[in-house]
Amino acid sequence: MTQIHAVIAAHNRAELTLACLACLAAQTAPPAVTLVDDGSTDGTESRARETFQDKLALRILKGDGNLWWGGATYKGIKAVLASPDTGDNDLLCLMNDDITFGPDLCATALALHAKHPDALLHPLVVDDTERDTLLKAGTVMVSWALSLTQRPLEGLQLSVRHTFPEVTPVDMLRAQALFIPVAAARRLGNIAWPALVHYHGETEYTWRAKRAGHPLFICRDMEVYSAAEATGPFNAPGRGGTLRGFFRSLSDPGSPNNLEHKARFALLACPRRALVPFLAVDTVKVTVRSLAGLAMGRRIEGARHLLNRVFERIGEKKP
Repeated sequence: MTQIHAVIAAHNRAELTLACLACLAAQTAPPAVTLVDDGSTDGTESRARETFQDKLALRILKGDGNLWWGGATYKGIKAVLASPDTGDNDLLCLMNDDITFGPDLCATALALHAKHPDALLHPLVVDDTERDTLLKAGTVMVSWALSLTQRPLEGLQLSVRHTFPEVTPVDMLRAQALFIPVAAARRLGNIAWPALVHYHGETEYTWRAKRAGHPLFICRDMEVYSAAEATGPFNAPGRGGTLRGFFRSLSDPGSPNNLEHKARFALLACPRRALVPFLAVDTVKVTVRSLAGLAMGRRIEGARHLLNRVFERIGEKKP
């Protein structure tokens, strides 16, 4: 019988972590859970043990507070793949602790895995403040040299998902609930830590999987609700911020704008002929997007969704 092994990185977000674990405990196909508590000081570990020791197959690993998402996830994946209880037919799930979801998420993932055994799968991601608006779940790389991407389904409404195909192919996936065949994970190896500390690790990993021949799918029949307001000061477009915060974001380890980590991602993933233009254009994009967010507030999200639809239509017209 196929088993799901969930890996969750946690650091000082006890309420969010416990809510995510509660969703896992309620699954109709319960997973085994490896929680990597990276030096939390808010009682995450003790509260998780106390609340879920009799409700989940829960293993807790410890970090020193310096692992970030990359190191904690690396440690969790390594432990799962080394366990004699993990079979090649099982599924590994990299899961953020700031999501909630219904009781059939894992059962639906297992059903989709049976239909697409080599594929990496990701649910639709819904903004939990709006409850119907879809956020980014995956990316299509339109042009590396122009740092041009398209984000299928982002900005659409969950209420019209009956119009979506069962699976939408992409080039890269997020890791809010990323289901990976264990056999594929053994072939691909672990995520690129410590090169990628906090952001871009799942992007590089799934791009690596795509290049190795594994399909990447956003799945219509699964959804998770993301606590978008809890994602951190550097990754919530148009939701506050200052000019000083923007400059800090260019070097902070917890920022998706960190230029050093962006360069590391490019060295790992970008085609060599496109490396220099990608780095130049992407830096301009980060600057323009961030400063536009400061000027426009949350209206920047609507503008981004509109541009996303334009790029989508351009892609549809290609022969």
